[in-house]
Amino acid sequence: MTEPSIYPAHSDTHTRLAERLRDGLPGYLGIELVAVGTGYLCVEMVLGPQHMAANDYLHAGSIVTLAGIVAGIALSAWADERWS
Repeated sequence: MTEPSIYPAHSDTHTRLAERLRDGLPGYLGIELVAVGTGYLCVEMVLGPQHMAANDYLHAGSIVTLAGIVAGIALSAWADERWS
C-alpha cells in the first residue's frame, strides 16, 4: 500500500472542507479537519458536555454523528478531487 498524498493545510481543498465543518452541527460539536488527502481524511472532535448522555458517559449519538459527518466530508473531498 502506498502512502496517501496529503494536501497542505493551506491548500484549496483543505480550506474548503475545513470551512464546511465550521458551520452548523459540525461546528457546534467541535469537529475540525486535521488532514485530507487522496484516500485519507483525519478529523478530531474534542469532547465536552454537549457530547455526553444523562449518565455522564459519551452519548452514542455523538459517535454516530461524527461518522456521518466524516462520511459526508470524505465524499465531498473525493468529488472535489474527481471533478475539479
